[in-house]
Amino acid sequence: MSEHIGSSEKLTHNTETDIYLMRHSNRFGGKGEWTDPATSEVIKWNDTEDLTPEGKARAREFGLDLRGEHNSVVGVGSMEGRAAETASDIEEGFGQERGQVNQASGITYKELGPDGQAMLKAAKPLIQAKAGSHPEYGRLSPEERATVRQGAQEVGLREGLKDMAFRAEAAEGLAFNLWLLKQFAEKGVTPDNKVAMPIVNHGLFNESFLLETLEVEDENGKKVKLSDVDDIGGFFAPAEAFKIKIKRNGSNEKVECSFTDPNRQAIFEGKKLSLDWSKVEELFYKFEERMATRENRVSRFKRGERLEE
Repeated sequence: MSEHIGSSEKLTHNTETDIYLMRHSNRFGGKGEWTDPATSEVIKWNDTEDLTPEGKARAREFGLDLRGEHNSVVGVGSMEGRAAETASDIEEGFGQERGQVNQASGITYKELGPDGQAMLKAAKPLIQAKAGSHPEYGRLSPEERATVRQGAQEVGLREGLKDMAFRAEAAEGLAFNLWLLKQFAEKGVTPDNKVAMPIVNHGLFNESFLLETLEVEDENGKKVKLSDVDDIGGFFAPAEAFKIKIKRNGSNEKVECSFTDPNRQAIFEGKKLSLDWSKVEELFYKFEERMATRENRVSRFKRGERLEE
């Protein structure tokens, strides 16, 4: 599953960079309230939004699994604490000292535009209603409540993917970070180094990005894009990722794409996965231009110009 996507004169040595588009690990559900349908008693709680013990263990396990293939891990996370915590736990599981996680732009819900914000506002009560239908929801332990809420999220996530404006904005934010890291892979990796770079984001970002950019090539060489999240096996679980391996041998570059979940990868057995890099680049510039307008500033990157180091 590899793809030649061009060459660069910046490197003359061998490098290998694996970029992981990854949903943050399991977390507690935050504060909330629930009315017991039998007694009308209102129960309130103020749970944290940090990772659960299970979530921390899963992130560390992800890092441990990176050891055999990589020399180092560079964690990249959204501005939300649970994403940074996931990236730090990955580094710890890898056996690396927990360091400052590189903060990414564009992969938090608060960075979406008005259409995206409106969709989130509409989806939240759907998730709350689904979770609240559990007969003992308010009386569960924080960990149990987090598990129930996690299972209930799909109803809200599906609603989000129906909104094409939301989907486009989420895809733009993830594309922005991937495109920048791809430039780093081309120019900034030391000789013979094998680097893992997880971009830890949130529900709907991976799915939106892949529905915009993923190409599946069959045995006859025909490439198709997918239109439904079920075509890629449904929504990403916590601490699950889409892997983009960038190999450079001198000036030659090759990219291989795969899912870290074997069951999801099995859906595409005998087929080649690749990204539409022209679409990724287009989304990169759309995000930068949208944020420049919102922040009333000049765009830092101009279309048609090579990104500077």
